[in-house]
Amino acid sequence: MGAPARGAGTARRFPCPDGCDPNDWRDLLANRRTKRLAMTDAAYRKLIRDLAAQADDDWPPGRLLAHAAEKGWAQIFDPRDDPRGASRHGNRPPSRSATTRDPGEPQNPLVRAVLRSEARGAGGGGTGF
Repeated sequence: MGAPARGAGTARRFPCPDGCDPNDWRDLLANRRTKRLAMTDAAYRKLIRDLAAQADDDWPPGRLLAHAAEKGWAQIFDPRDDPRGASRHGNRPPSRSATTRDPGEPQNPLVRAVLRSEARGAGGGGTGF
């Protein structure tokens, strides 16, 4: 008999939510460990509440959990909040500046700075790249 798998106690203490794949649940718990986020009773209750609050016919709890685990999230965010794709926000919901920025403007701050300087005529005839 070998030693129990790392995190096995956490899986027993915080069982997989109903309607969810246990593999996705293990992945979400692993995401939390990787990000050094404690899995507490309060964190478990919040995950269960978030799954219940955001679930509907299109996004049942199992699909929400699978999506969060796939994205590397440590909690449940509503994937419908960002029409351009919540995956670009990592483990955070969209910031205010990300949602108010011109959708045609590049996301990369360095690219935005270069384009702005060229638009002002400070490009010097090239980008230097």
